[in-house]
Amino acid sequence: WNEHIEDWTTTTADDEQDDVIEKNVTDTLGVHWNQQNNVDSIIWTVEEQQNQPYSSYLETVCRFQPPEAEQCNNDNNDYCTIRWSLNMNELHEHPCDVISRSSINGNDWYFVRMNITNSSSSNEKTQYYVEFLPRYAIRLVNRKYTKDQYSRGVFREVIGLPDGIFPDHWMDLKGNDGI
Repeated sequence: WNEHIEDWTTTTADDEQDDVIEKNVTDTLGVHWNQQNNVDSIIWTVEEQQNQPYSSYLETVCRFQPPEAEQCNNDNNDYCTIRWSLNMNELHEHPCDVISRSSINGNDWYFVRMNITNSSSSNEKTQYYVEFLPRYAIRLVNRKYTKDQYSRGVFREVIGLPDGIFPDHWMDLKGNDGI
């Protein structure tokens, strides 16, 4: 393992295809961005990211449960503007763009944009503008397929299990329908 760590190098942008996102290959060996940095740190707006972007393997996600259609404040029904309400269910984390940030009494509040696929239609998305989203409802996470395990040349070894480690009745793959 130590020899692999010493000899291993990351691929440079010249080695990668243009459409491949930078991989999350770090010296911290998998320490999550939110653990490395203060979880209460300011999340940059889209405009701020023009000058100081996050790494390309990170994306911003917001905890937000889409409301019923009648709760949206919009006359045209092409987007929905709504005030954030508490939801700590991780199933409702969606990629989001931070449009603006304001501080009120020492707390940061965010105005974000999200495009969420409607549950009734897999192709149709609704754009949500969410007001007063607190900092704790926003996280930076790895984009799909950007973790170290997806990089070229990473250390992989077959992990075999010795015969006899599992009971014989667990190994019956012929299909015993008596279960």
